[in-house]
Amino acid sequence: MQLIIDKEIKNLSSKDLTIAEYEDCSFINCDFSNSNLSHYTFINCNFNNCNLSNSITNDTSFQDIKFNACKLMGLDFSNCKKFNISFNFMDCDLSYTSFQKLKIPKTKFNNCKMLECDFYDTDISSSIFSNCNLQAIIFENTNMNKSDFRGSSNIYIDIENNNVKNTIFDLSEAPGLLTKWKIKFS
Repeated sequence: MQLIIDKEIKNLSSKDLTIAEYEDCSFINCDFSNSNLSHYTFINCNFNNCNLSNSITNDTSFQDIKFNACKLMGLDFSNCKKFNISFNFMDCDLSYTSFQKLKIPKTKFNNCKMLECDFYDTDISSSIFSNCNLQAIIFENTNMNKSDFRGSSNIYIDIENNNVKNTIFDLSEAPGLLTKWKIKFS
């Protein structure tokens, strides 16, 4: 596999992207939506204002990746290589994305739209969800121990089916933690 190091890649579409190992690269204004990114390797890369929505990521490696102002709708990260998988998201649209069965502790989600994301059987311990819209998100058998959800909205978590020990929430989101018991606040 070809190795591409320390390149700035701008305004590229998936048809022009070489299957390779990309290390220390920056992707700017690229449109990889609805493409097959299977078997690509991205290490210590930044994606800025890129669209990867509905892309196929079978055996794709994402190691120490930063996504900034990207559209990542409908991605299934659960099909990626699990070895050293790590990423952070800032100002991204992650709606309908699956993180199912991943171990991604200490992940940062800052100011992201995350409608109907799937965190089933996922380790997101010590992660930060800051100013995120978590409407209809799926948390089931999720380890969110020591995670911080302050500033996020639309939080509905079944605290009996998830590890929420030492997790921090805004008091205003307490009703979303007690929905199962049909407790009403006035």
